[in-house]
Amino acid sequence: MKVWRICKQKYAKTAFEGEGALRAGGRWNSPGQAVVYTSENLSLAAMELLAHILSVELVPPELVAIPATIPEQFFDEPLNIEDLPDGWNDPAGSATLRSMGDQWLADGASLVLSVPPVVIPEERNILINPEHPEFHQVDVGQPRPFELDSRFFGV
Repeated sequence: MKVWRICKQKYAKTAFEGEGALRAGGRWNSPGQAVVYTSENLSLAAMELLAHILSVELVPPELVAIPATIPEQFFDEPLNIEDLPDGWNDPAGSATLRSMGDQWLADGASLVLSVPPVVIPEERNILINPEHPEFHQVDVGQPRPFELDSRFFGV
């Protein structure tokens, strides 16, 4: 399965190390836990980026889109909305989801965790555990320039 990650070009070489999530935490992990957040489609990755940007002035310069291919055998049962607690999609995040993600990382049973994104719940975000012993099976592609269309910002 091909997945996508968008980041600043200066972080392209380390984009699949989980450093940002390690430092700041995320919807599915607490600070101190490395996770690589990816999306099943480039368009969803762009929507995830847009969810964190308030204006054109905040768009990071020199973005790149990086594809990665993960063998299908590493995909277990996805987490579906009905598996999640009420409030899972709260914009502020959920301590329960962070706890679920932290437990997934601690168990180390799977390389990836497929979860519904808040921005488009019918699609999938794919979390990758960079500490998993099979992480070397993730084939990270070459970054390519990526720009958000200025019409998103009324420009």
